[in-house]
Amino acid sequence: MGDLAGALGIRAQESAIVAELKAGSEDAYAWLIGEFHQPIYSLVYRIVSDPSDAADTTQEVFLKVFRGMNHFHGESSLKTWIYRIAVHEASNRRRWWFRHKAKESSIEPAPDEGGSGATAIRDTLVDEGESPFDSLMHEEIRARVEEELRPDL
Repeated sequence: MGDLAGALGIRAQESAIVAELKAGSEDAYAWLIGEFHQPIYSLVYRIVSDPSDAADTTQEVFLKVFRGMNHFHGESSLKTWIYRIAVHEASNRRRWWFRHKAKESSIEPAPDEGGSGATAIRDTLVDEGESPFDSLMHEEIRARVEEELRPDL
């Protein structure tokens, strides 16, 4: 009987928090973030495997929770509802990554290519050919030499 009373107490407490959240209480939102931020971040991180993507996605989850609070009707617990949003957002982020970000290529050298990073990038990006200034200078010198070597008529 004690478990039932405890469950009813938790349900009543959750109902009060949901009512405050729907009313726009900043204290209720602060409590919600304090209570769920770390578990949501951990869940999202396990799905997306990147700390910055996990942080961005966690922020998106809380934005969706705040914007969609009026759509929460209590069919499940608040925690379950938030976790469902988190899994959905993390899955979307991961799907986006596989479609877009995975196709990007880095200008950084692969670790097995050796050499320091700065040297390898410089070697990759520096054009060893003649600069436009040098090309023009050589052309002017060539024209001047040809003019001096041309016989006067």
